[in-house]
Amino acid sequence: MFLDSKIITVSTKYRLVAAFVTIIVAVFAVSQATVLHAEALDSVRAKFPLRVLYIYSADNDPARAADFRQFLSCYFTTVQTSIDRAFTTELTKNIDVIIVDGNIADRVPADFHRPMVLLGADFFPIKIPESRGYKLQNL
Repeated sequence: MFLDSKIITVSTKYRLVAAFVTIIVAVFAVSQATVLHAEALDSVRAKFPLRVLYIYSADNDPARAADFRQFLSCYFTTVQTSIDRAFTTELTKNIDVIIVDGNIADRVPADFHRPMVLLGADFFPIKIPESRGYKLQNL
């Protein structure tokens, strides 16, 4: 009577089209927000401008050195690796920080001054600072 069936059908079609367009626009907006968020994260994750030398032990699993290098490469601009047996002070000429995960105590001269981060089971490379008077203990 006062509601014509053609009007209801056309009105329903417009509502469905409007709902479909709304969903498409929402999906596009979410995808753009995700892209912008990813770009923002990449700018936050900028690498530190440091050159790092990772010295690993010959006794460790070779996969450990590869994993550590990959991890460090995410955060530092330059990452080099060396096995502890092959370490010489010449390797540190263009290096800012040395990460020691091996035994280089016998290869470091007394006048060697470079920042080092010491790793390893039971503080194995700790002889280096102890020989220079530091009072570090394995607690």
